[in-house]
Amino acid sequence: MVTSKNLAGLKPEVVIFDLDGTMLNSQPLINDCLRMMVRDMFGPERAAQLTDASMQKYLGPPLMFSMQDINPQGTEADWDAMIARFRGYFLPRANESDLFAGIPQTLETLRKRGYRLAVGTSKMETAAIDVLTHHGVADLFETIGGAASDLGRTTKAEVLHEVLRRVGLSEHPERALMIGDRFYDAEGAAKWGIPCILATWNKPLDPGEDEKAVGVVGSTDELLALLPGRNQD
Repeated sequence: MVTSKNLAGLKPEVVIFDLDGTMLNSQPLINDCLRMMVRDMFGPERAAQLTDASMQKYLGPPLMFSMQDINPQGTEADWDAMIARFRGYFLPRANESDLFAGIPQTLETLRKRGYRLAVGTSKMETAAIDVLTHHGVADLFETIGGAASDLGRTTKAEVLHEVLRRVGLSEHPERALMIGDRFYDAEGAAKWGIPCILATWNKPLDPGEDEKAVGVVGSTDELLALLPGRNQD
């Protein structure tokens, strides 16, 4: 069911998709790799306390948030070590996650309707490119923007700022539309004035999570219904 707050006049030129939880069903793999990291660094008893439900909040935000939440008394060096250990498990298996049903067809339909497509994800940019290439959809995107810590690009807002620059909309963010699944997507988009629609085909939103979104959709069909085509009134 579509929930809308302010969709009137929404006519984007570029549609920017989040990756994990929006296009890619990566929660099971993330959970598995987080448990192995915690087992290695904090012991098996601590790892056993991480339930699937408790780890849902780790799908979407930057890895640093997850590590700080797991180890709130740690130091920056501790969190960096946790991230490195997690990535050691995750990156070799990154292509194990599947796209959600209907995503390839949705992307192809939006392209045919005249929209330019981009990706804005907190995942490492190189990993995002690799997994989308693996699933055969990378060429549908004009640019795939992701985190790059060596360039100081770690938050969703920083990633989206770079994506806007690449697609030539830094001065006109209202011509873009963010499609995400978490508060972090809407918050990062709102910083630059990008309207955001949150999708719930992965999981329901937490109370208040859509505060900065202009709408919520429950399926790819509902999303396509809101974006009939750039040449249509």
